[in-house]
Amino acid sequence: MEFMDFGDGAGLVPVQRHVNGSGYVALTAFVESSAVVEPDAVVFGRARVTGIARILGRARVGGDAVIEELATIADDAYVTGNARIFGSAQISGWAKVSDSAQIGGNARIFDNAHIGGAATIMDNAWVFGSAKVQGATVVTGTARVEGDAVIDGEAKVGGYVHVGGHAQIQGHAYVSGNCRLEGHVIVQDSAQVVGFVELSDGIVSGHESLD
Repeated sequence: MEFMDFGDGAGLVPVQRHVNGSGYVALTAFVESSAVVEPDAVVFGRARVTGIARILGRARVGGDAVIEELATIADDAYVTGNARIFGSAQISGWAKVSDSAQIGGNARIFDNAHIGGAATIMDNAWVFGSAKVQGATVVTGTARVEGDAVIDGEAKVGGYVHVGGHAQIQGHAYVSGNCRLEGHVIVQDSAQVVGFVELSDGIVSGHESLD
């Protein structure tokens, strides 16, 4: 019997090599034989990996996370908490997904992006750079969130929106269409920004609407 400390506070726990890929899986976790866990990847805690999901590179899956269907966790990515990754979603680079976040569809989370809270990322949305998406936010469509952007609260971002720089979208804000938000712009409260709007500075707040 082999033992390993995954650094999650549980100390040394018994592990076994996964039949499909030879990566280490804690006996407290569950990985279906159809799923892949590569040699340097690990699954621990009470995490579940099912379907034909793939845990590649040096990726780590722990906590009560669920990775299912065609999802891929690669490189040095870390998925923990009660996060759920499904569909054909991909988490890669040094990205972290935690708490109760849900990533599905063809969404891509990479670089140093961090998804937490009860955030939902779906469709063909990408979150990358050092961007953070948290709270109960929803990012859909082909939205691109990058740089040091932060989306928080119960904000909704969709369509072909590009959010970058140090932009912040928070509260109950709604951003959609072909908007481009960069610089230090802040969209907050119940503000709406839709259509072909480009902003690089300033605050859009209250019930203000830009289109």
